[in-house]
This record gives sequence, structure tokens and C-alpha cells, in this order.
Amino acid sequence: MSDSIDCFCLIGGRGEFGRGAAWLTRSIRKFHPQTPIYVGIPTSETQSVTLRPSIELVPVKFPIREYPFSIQAALLKWVESNTDHNTIAMIDSDALFVNKFEFRDRGRGIYIKPEGMIMHRYLNSGKFWRGCYDAVSLKPPSFREETTVTHRTCWPFYQAGIYVVSGLQIADRLIEYTRAIWDHTERGDYFSEQIALSMLATELDQHRLPEAQNYPTDIRLYTPRSAQVIHYGSPERLLKAWTHGRLIAEVGALDHITAEYPGLALPKRFLWDLKCMAVNRARWRYLGDYGWE
Repeated sequence: MSDSIDCFCLIGGRGEFGRGAAWLTRSIRKFHPQTPIYVGIPTSETQSVTLRPSIELVPVKFPIREYPFSIQAALLKWVESNTDHNTIAMIDSDALFVNKFEFRDRGRGIYIKPEGMIMHRYLNSGKFWRGCYDAVSLKPPSFREETTVTHRTCWPFYQAGIYVVSGLQIADRLIEYTRAIWDHTERGDYFSEQIALSMLATELDQHRLPEAQNYPTDIRLYTPRSAQVIHYGSPERLLKAWTHGRLIAEVGALDHITAEYPGLALPKRFLWDLKCMAVNRARWRYLGDYGWE
């Protein structure tokens, strides 16, 4: 397999985004020392985390001021407009590279995978999705997907934590759709950008990312050594990726976790998370997550 990713893009800044961006960029550099990395920083903030000199910081504005997650699409637009990169990997700041990203370019299109599970009933409601497609004047797709963890039929709802765009320029449409969904859902839906990306993906040539390249550590009990990029959600869930413990320590995440959970608080938090996951897995197995309507 060839490393045909032209650049990696993520969001940094203050607080959680900045901390996660620092860990993520260090992990990318371990396995991809030459590939450019662009870190989008809100123009309203100053950089407050230490990053490597080989990383370019890009000041970007929020396309939707009230919706911070819209900033990732603004970074994609900057990369499309100011570089000649053909294959662009977009990564959430709560992800970590634990092995080399073995990407195989199969042609132009978007490389993405379905969600692991549907956690909110409305996100698999036919009425909800048809309303969203109407909001952007698109015909709803006739096909359905399958969640990768619970294996339930679902509307096309894709994991936005990591996706790759090859040979396309999609940022303007992604911003347009995100704004339309934000307004349609009465300016309050946490998942507006992910919904917009999912709808856009149904219009594009689509290639499936394997589970190992966007491994849902947040909703799994265990992270195998074969995982390449893990999507962990909150830092303490990195404990479920103990098979990659040395790297988690190297990038600085372990120090943060142990500081946040001193003494017995850390094993208690870990056991509590495992208990919740075990209960959820039993529910998914016997009751399923939310099926499609």
C-alpha cells in the first residue's frame, strides 16, 4: 500500500481542541514525518499549545458563528483554495494515530465509513432525514447503510471523525448544507455538520474506509493492535486502548489523564466506563440500537 495522503487537517486552539490537536499532531508525525499538517485556529483565539515547527497554523473564521464545529469545513475550504493537494485527510482533534495510516487511493471521491451505532432515535427517523434533504433541495437516497458496531440498518449517516477527500472540492457545498441543516433544526443540532457531510457523501463517488482507520474506541471495549487511527471522544477512554499505551504516554495524553483522575479515581473511572459499555453491548445485542423508520 502506498502513502498517498497529501496532507492531514485538524482543528486546534484553546482548551480541549488545542490539547487534542497537540496529541494528534505528535502521533501523526511519529508515523508520517514528511506529510504536511494544517491546523486550523479560530481567528478569535491565540495559539496556546506547543506544536512542531513543521506544522502550518491556519487562521480560519467560523462559517456559522453559533456553531463551533462548522470551523472544520472552513479549514477544508482554505486548503482547497490555497494549496494544490489532491488527497486531503480531515481528522477530528479527539483522534490519535497509533499506527501508520495505510491509505489506498482508489480514485476520486470521498473515503468514509458509516457510524458505529445510532445513539439518538431522531437520527434514524425517516421524517427527520426527509426534512433535511428537503432543506437542501436534494432527493433522499434509496439505499441504506449498516452501522459498523451494532450492525443495524440505518439511513446514510457517516462517521465524520476521519474522512478523506480525493480529487474533489466539496467545502463550499459542505458549508452550505451545514448552514441549511443548522437553520432547519432551529439552530441547535450538535450533529449539523455530520448530517450535512452524510448528505453530501450520498451525492459523491464513495469509498469505504476500513474500521481500523477510524476505530471507535469510545464505543468499543477493546482496541486491537491492528487499529491505525482511534477515535476516542474523551481522554479517559484512551485507557481502553491500553494495547497502545506507550504511544499514548509519548504524546502526553497519559499525563493529562492521570492528573485529571488522581489516585483511585482513575481505576474507578475506567471500571465505570467498562461497566457502562458492557451494559450497552448487552442492550445492543438483545434490543438493538435505534432501527430505521
